[in-house]
Amino acid sequence: MEIKQILDKIESNKSIQQFPKTSGIYVMYAKNNIIFDFITINKGEIIYIGKSESSLSDRKTKQHFSSESTGRSTVRRSLGAILKKEFDIKCFLRGKGKSKNDSNCYIFDKESEIRLTNWMNENISMSFFVTNNPEEIEVRLIAKYNPILNLKEAEHNFITHIKDLRTKCKDEAEQNGVLK
Repeated sequence: MEIKQILDKIESNKSIQQFPKTSGIYVMYAKNNIIFDFITINKGEIIYIGKSESSLSDRKTKQHFSSESTGRSTVRRSLGAILKKEFDIKCFLRGKGKSKNDSNCYIFDKESEIRLTNWMNENISMSFFVTNNPEEIEVRLIAKYNPILNLKEAEHNFITHIKDLRTKCKDEAEQNGVLK
């Protein structure tokens, strides 16, 4: 299927709030103009493209837009790192610190998680495309649009900056340890 056809389907699905429990691609858009200290994202601009190999519904509701899932959402970790100063976000280990992922996949304090979720609900919308082959389509769409929050397969000027911000969060999580 051509990218234009995929995008047309994603566009037509924008008004659907309940995502299907099937594999596919999801796209995050800016609902409004978003101003970060290093870039302005225009309303309607694609900011992230992801895939789900099992349930698009779970990716939306249980990972990206859940105040308890930063440790499982690269989008939340990136946004939290970008908004860290503005929201006074505190970072903690996801688990007990025994696994590398406990610091790489850091979490935020409860109040920060809630502020981040509220910010996301106010500023980000999602749509989807159902497919049995999400990985191939995800790579093609990322290559075409280079969304700001995609750090793999994308080729934009902000990857290093966002990774540096995330490294600071990781380092803070290692210092703070497990959230009590």
